[in-house]
Amino acid sequence: PSRRDRAAMAEVAAEATYPAVVKPRQGSGSWHTFPVKNAAELVAVLAGLGDGDDEAMIVEEYLPSAAGAEHGRFADYVSVETLGTGAGLGHVAVTGRLHPVAPFRETGFFVPSDLGPDQTDAVLATATDALAALGVRSGCVHTEIKLTPDGPRVIEVNGRLGGGIRDMVLVAADTDLLALYLRSALGQPIEVHGPVRCDRIGYRLFYQPPVSARRVTAIGGLGGIGL
Repeated sequence: PSRRDRAAMAEVAAEATYPAVVKPRQGSGSWHTFPVKNAAELVAVLAGLGDGDDEAMIVEEYLPSAAGAEHGRFADYVSVETLGTGAGLGHVAVTGRLHPVAPFRETGFFVPSDLGPDQTDAVLATATDALAALGVRSGCVHTEIKLTPDGPRVIEVNGRLGGGIRDMVLVAADTDLLALYLRSALGQPIEVHGPVRCDRIGYRLFYQPPVSARRVTAIGGLGGIGL
């Protein structure tokens, strides 16, 4: 709950299984997302968030990384964009991620992902199973999946197009996902057969400030880019 009284926090901490992850019910880019090793850390994180009603949080299982994943070129989680139509569910794109900075802040992502054929098939199968379990039949869905020692595991499923995905796919594949999704919503017959073919790479980069940063004191260098 959004209330931060000590009794409510202690109750949540006692019921959780550790290690765990605390994150907002609403948010993006892993903002205000923290790892917690035990009940004391969980209470400390919740107490530090303040009393705002817009800060209702989720405590969920921490998914471990596959062996050696931290040494790979890219992060060990991806997202799958899916469109549900009268013809069934079709996966449109698989997005790779750059390594996040502590605690879980996103630094960028790219289309297509760097997964090989077997890993891609396993990720798409996991996304299909997740949507089937939820009873999803229509609309656009953004499913985040992590590669763990036990194979692909679902992080979360969102009933929306992932942020920035449209622009990246437009660059990489000349395909406008928003137009595709709107046509489907209007009842036009749309069929999707596997991720769209990408002839280029679309990407977005984010520069994250230190966790301790609280306010902007200056912005420089804008003259050099014509602003």
